[in-house]
Amino acid sequence: MLRKEWKGLVHNKLLLVVVVAIVLIPTIYTTLFLGSMWDPYGNLDKLPVAVVNEDKAVSYNDRELNVGEELTDKLREEESLCFNFVDAETAERGLRNGTYYMVITIPEDFSANAATVMDEKPEKMELAYQTNPGTNYIASKMSETAMEKVKNSVAEEVTKTYTQAVFDQIAEVGDGMQDAADGSRDLKDGVNKISDGNRTITDNLETLADSSLTFRQGSDTLRVGLKAYVDGVSTVKDGAGQLDSGAAELKDGAAAAVSGVNELSDGTGTLASGAEELKSGAGTLHAGLSKLDGQIPALRGGVDQLVQGTGALAGGAAQLQTGGTSLKVGVSNADAAMAELCGGLETLRQSTETLPDAAEQLHKGAGVLVEGTEMLEAGSGDLKTGIGMLKAGMETVNGEDGANSQQLADGVSALNQGLDQLYTMLTTGKEGGGSAQNSGEAAAAQSKVDVSDAKAALETLYGVRDGLQGKAGDLEASVDALGSVNPVSADGLEAALEEAVASGDIGQAAAIADQAIAVAKENENAVYEGNSRLESAAAQLRESSSAVREAGESVSAAADAAVQGLDSVDGQIMSGAENRQPSAADAQVMEQVVNAVGGLRDSSELLAEKTAAYTGGVKAAAKKMAVLETGAEALHSGATQTKAGAEKLEAGTDGLSQKTPFLKAGIEQAAAAGGQFRTEAMKPLLNGADSLLDGITGVSDGAGRVKEGAQTLQGKVPELAEGVSQLDQGAGSLDDGAGTLSDGAKRLDDGAKALLAGSGQLYDGAAQLKDGTGSLVSGTGELTANNSTLLDGASQLSEGAGQIQKGAGQLRDGSAELGDGILQAADGSHTLSTSLLDGAEQVKNTKTTDNTVEMFAAPVETNETMITTVENNGHAMAPYMMSVGLWVGCIAFSLMYPLTKYKGKLKSGFSWWLSKASVLYAIAVLQAVAMVLLLHVFDGFDPIEMGRTIGFACLASVAFMSVMYFFTNFIGKVGSFLMLVFMVVQLAGSVGTYPLEISGSFVPYLHKWVPFTYSVEAFRSTISGGESIQNAVIFMIILCVVFTGLTLIEFQLRARKIKAGKHILANWLEEKGLA
Repeated sequence: MLRKEWKGLVHNKLLLVVVVAIVLIPTIYTTLFLGSMWDPYGNLDKLPVAVVNEDKAVSYNDRELNVGEELTDKLREEESLCFNFVDAETAERGLRNGTYYMVITIPEDFSANAATVMDEKPEKMELAYQTNPGTNYIASKMSETAMEKVKNSVAEEVTKTYTQAVFDQIAEVGDGMQDAADGSRDLKDGVNKISDGNRTITDNLETLADSSLTFRQGSDTLRVGLKAYVDGVSTVKDGAGQLDSGAAELKDGAAAAVSGVNELSDGTGTLASGAEELKSGAGTLHAGLSKLDGQIPALRGGVDQLVQGTGALAGGAAQLQTGGTSLKVGVSNADAAMAELCGGLETLRQSTETLPDAAEQLHKGAGVLVEGTEMLEAGSGDLKTGIGMLKAGMETVNGEDGANSQQLADGVSALNQGLDQLYTMLTTGKEGGGSAQNSGEAAAAQSKVDVSDAKAALETLYGVRDGLQGKAGDLEASVDALGSVNPVSADGLEAALEEAVASGDIGQAAAIADQAIAVAKENENAVYEGNSRLESAAAQLRESSSAVREAGESVSAAADAAVQGLDSVDGQIMSGAENRQPSAADAQVMEQVVNAVGGLRDSSELLAEKTAAYTGGVKAAAKKMAVLETGAEALHSGATQTKAGAEKLEAGTDGLSQKTPFLKAGIEQAAAAGGQFRTEAMKPLLNGADSLLDGITGVSDGAGRVKEGAQTLQGKVPELAEGVSQLDQGAGSLDDGAGTLSDGAKRLDDGAKALLAGSGQLYDGAAQLKDGTGSLVSGTGELTANNSTLLDGASQLSEGAGQIQKGAGQLRDGSAELGDGILQAADGSHTLSTSLLDGAEQVKNTKTTDNTVEMFAAPVETNETMITTVENNGHAMAPYMMSVGLWVGCIAFSLMYPLTKYKGKLKSGFSWWLSKASVLYAIAVLQAVAMVLLLHVFDGFDPIEMGRTIGFACLASVAFMSVMYFFTNFIGKVGSFLMLVFMVVQLAGSVGTYPLEISGSFVPYLHKWVPFTYSVEAFRSTISGGESIQNAVIFMIILCVVFTGLTLIEFQLRARKIKAGKHILANWLEEKGLA
């Protein structure tokens, strides 16, 4: 079976190609994958990084500090990354599109922050950098690692700058210590002078102590003498006057003594408090007094200006007081105005409650306005057409050039003439009898003809008149309709805006309304002009039409009456003609005819007047028609434009109705804020104004006092100048004895206080003595009564003298102690001078070099020792990928090669297994050897132990193939699928990339139980020259033996079942397509 297996493989060209391809799978897998990432860390100089330098140079310790420029210069020399120096915009764009993997930004204050190192709160130097992990996470991490090196480099350079600055300052400190040493020598000389002054003071205090002892003895003698004087006072009455004078002198002297002692006490107190300050500043005082003496003239000028300024200050204070009063009044008025404003805001807030409804109504009203303007446009068009028809009717009534009107006037005139003739003839006939009758008949017949003609003409005009009146009525109706529509359209726009304004101070509403009104106003003048002209013409037409109608009705009535009268006269005349015989009845009839003709003539005159009015009205109406037609044309044009403005107003009010709720909320907030402002701001402001006015009053009073003090100061300046000169002269001596005076002044102050108490007692005794001597002069009885008081005063004087003597002794002792302290100070100043000289010498001897600065900037260097060697990332990842490649190659072979088929006769399970194992293990060894050698050829793979690497690769490949052989033979393709899944588990558990300690929490549970763990460790050891691979070899051998044994058992059992003709699992898997 073994020979047939190999023979079948050799003769099956396609299967042979497949086997060769399978052998190369691990090589392809490792060579290509590792080649893509063979040495990324060695090619970091090709990784593009953008650098943006926005830093500005600053001055630090009299030198220019430009850390940003120094950093960019250093990065240009670096090859750790591919640095590109661009602007911020280019860097940002490149980072987003993947041109750059990191952007390093040196901020504007980089050098400025570096210069704050010695400040109380130094600012750290912030070097900003941006990465885009979404473009390439590994590249961003590499950039961050390089960024640490950049950071350390910057820190080293800045530290060098700091170190150099510190050493420069140390040099300056050395110079300062030398100056201090020189000053300490001067101090020593001053202390010696103070010691000499102190000895002088001690000698003087010794003299004072001796003198005070003499004074005490004299006071005791005085007390004894006074006792003797009291005993003999009764015998010295004659000398009482002299004693009184002496007592007065004694009192004055005691008062002077008290005054002097007071001044001494004040002086010693001041001396004690200022002696300590004088001790440290005596030298400075002496120099300052010299300068002060030279500045006295400037002081005089300044005092003069001060006097002038205090005058101006007093005037300004008065004005300030007036202004403060006005301010208080103004604040009060402002508070009242604020209260009124708050009230107005509240009113406005209440008014805005209905503002949204009003805005909505305004919007609806604008819609109604649009509808009205549409009606106005249509009505004005109809009116224009009606006026044209009316004009034609007027021309028909009036006739061509007024012919019809003239005809009517001529007919009425002829009628009047005929009636006059008839009336004359009738009256003449009445008086002349029958001859007249014939004439009357003829005249009556002629008059009847004339009246009939006039009546016919009037009847002709009746129809035209009725048509004219109908047209005039239509015109009046149209004018009335125009008067009711046009005012609504124009006035309605104003009313809508007024309603919007009246509902509240709505600025936004006003803006919207103004926009609509601006459009409407473009055509407003034309509408109003046409409307005015139309109304004027219509009014005149109404008047003319009314006059024509009234005249026509009067003419018609008069003509009817004339015709009726003529008919009556005609009947009467004809009746009289038939009788031919005059009679009394004829006379009566004639009388009636005459009266009727008279009435007819009166009516005819009225007819003439009305006809004239009618004719004039018709002509005037005809003339006004042209004006009326022009007005109608202007009205129609204005109505069209007004309609467009109304439509824009409707659109504007729509936005207004939407914005008014926001306006209402804003007004409510303003009302609330106004009340809060008045409570929190105006009330404290009002109180502050009262306090300010009180303070201004105090300032005004103080200004007056300052003015008086300045004037007094001006008078004392000469004395000050003299005193400064004297003080300058004495300052030198004061400088010598200042130290001694400090302690002595304290003791002198204590003695002066005691002396002050004694001098007060002396003054009291002297006063009592004066009173006693006065009483002695006035009467010896009173002198005797006051003897005891005199003796008490003498005792007190003796006690005060004792206290003075004691205080003088204390001053002497204190001066001696001060002398000891001065000697100690002299020793200390000598020590200080010596130490400062030594320190200055040491500082000068301190030498700094560039190496010293380098040491301060970077005191630590790292020295890495690698116990194993890994040349690059490809060698580091090779153990991981070689294990994966071998495993994938074994899976591919198990899938492609017929492991469960046998050639020839089935002899035994072992023979069957051996025939397959001979090919399988040979392929496992070949793919391992090919993988290592071709990886060396194509990628430069060069492990430390090449032989051990190849040997272990063969062992691992055989072990992996044993596992695949068992599972594929046992459960077919399902086994291969399971091994593929198991490979993923091994990828996670073998920690082939990251250390176990930083891997996922589940990894430790898998790590020891997956083959990849041992293969990766073994390959790492052979590649880098690490420790023994014994454990890995043992694990692989056990893995190979165990699964080979299991496979052999499985083949034995399967062969037995096949020989027995039993159904096996492989058959079922084949039926299901899984074999």
